Amino acid sequence: LAKGYRKAVKEGGRAGGNKFARDGWAAKAEGVFQEVYINGLLSWTTTQFKNFFATPIWMTYQLGEEVRAGVGGTAIRGANPGSAEGVYLGQTLFRMRGWAESLHDAWVVAGKAFKTEVPSDALSKLEAMQFKQIDAERLGVAGWKGQAIDHIGRFTRLPGRFLVGADEFWKVISQRGELYSQAYNKAAVAKRLGKTDVEATD
Repeated sequence: LAKGYRKAVKEGGRAGGNKFARDGWAAKAEGVFQEVYINGLLSWTTTQFKNFFATPIWMTYQLGEEVRAGVGGTAIRGANPGSAEGVYLGQTLFRMRGWAESLHDAWVVAGKAFKTEVPSDALSKLEAMQFKQIDAERLGVAGWKGQAIDHIGRFTRLPGRFLVGADEFWKVISQRGELYSQAYNKAAVAKRLGKTDVEATD
């Protein structure tokens, strides 16, 4: 920012420097307003409710689909003894096992995301950085005033932080369930093709 100001003064004199300062603070003020506005929208109870429960509702629906696919796969393999492909009914149980065994990790990841305001994946990290406008470093304020700004920013972003935490929580559980389901499928296919228990689980 200081280098930009010096360059503006060098090229346009004091008028150029003043314009650079006005434009810089205007952009910062717009960012602060957007952060307050967006988090104001996210603070609605209905928004938080929908965000928290939408994923588990979809996961429950997916469970039903997997059961139906498992029934169909079992019927097809029964009619074709040489076939090993398709969905197995045991995948549903292992998916739920994955959900249960990932609860602790999900809480840890969600808590870290809520505290640090940093999601786990790169794209979400970039989006979070763009919306973190009420920040002492970004606004160029130091000392106790900067600390106060950081506290205000963290408080303002509470609704967004809750959403990030909830997303991270369900992401861990959903991914672990999918991992367990796919692992069971590969083991079941290997067993049906005549592999030993050791070979199937390797």
